[in-house]
Amino acid sequence: MPLETLYSAAERVEDAVFFAHSVFDALAVRATELGNKDLALRFLDWILDWKEKARYGDDRTLERVYQLAPSSWSDVLIARAEKLNPSDRAIALVQLIDRIPRNQRRPLVESIVASAASLRGEERLRVIHVLEPELRRLPTSTVVSMWTDAMRRSSEGGREEVLIDVRAFARMLVSHFGPEIALKLDEAIRLAGGEFWP
Repeated sequence: MPLETLYSAAERVEDAVFFAHSVFDALAVRATELGNKDLALRFLDWILDWKEKARYGDDRTLERVYQLAPSSWSDVLIARAEKLNPSDRAIALVQLIDRIPRNQRRPLVESIVASAASLRGEERLRVIHVLEPELRRLPTSTVVSMWTDAMRRSSEGGREEVLIDVRAFARMLVSHFGPEIALKLDEAIRLAGGEFWP
């Protein structure tokens, strides 16, 4: 879709009472693909407003925009993500992690892990696995704190949620604490997978 068409659509949207959500999504992605920051952010803001007011949202659109955006947009996208609910925030921000300068990643990684707690099942696992290289670089005390928080929260969700967090953090924990932790995790998985569950 040519850039002129996107601008024309953006002007019409401002006056429209109703505009199909899928069109917002498609226009935001296309403007990002074209590298037009102003227009992409304009469509993204409309999507975020709809998500906030109508609880509408296609997480994949946000994920795609954050994935396609050049690194020069990172600061603006991180700020925009503050408007998102925690699960959407985690899914969107994890797309930026490799484009942030390494010395600035730690606060973003910690924020994403905290936000990912609101994700359920495989989606949380996916986000944590993307962050794994960064989690391995963190100090052990930070890792212990993240792991403890994750286990506390997931234990409230039941056995399946605990097993997801064990899977999500296992490789990173082994990299920090050595192979003996693998035996402890294996034991925990067998306990959680068995008939006995506290």
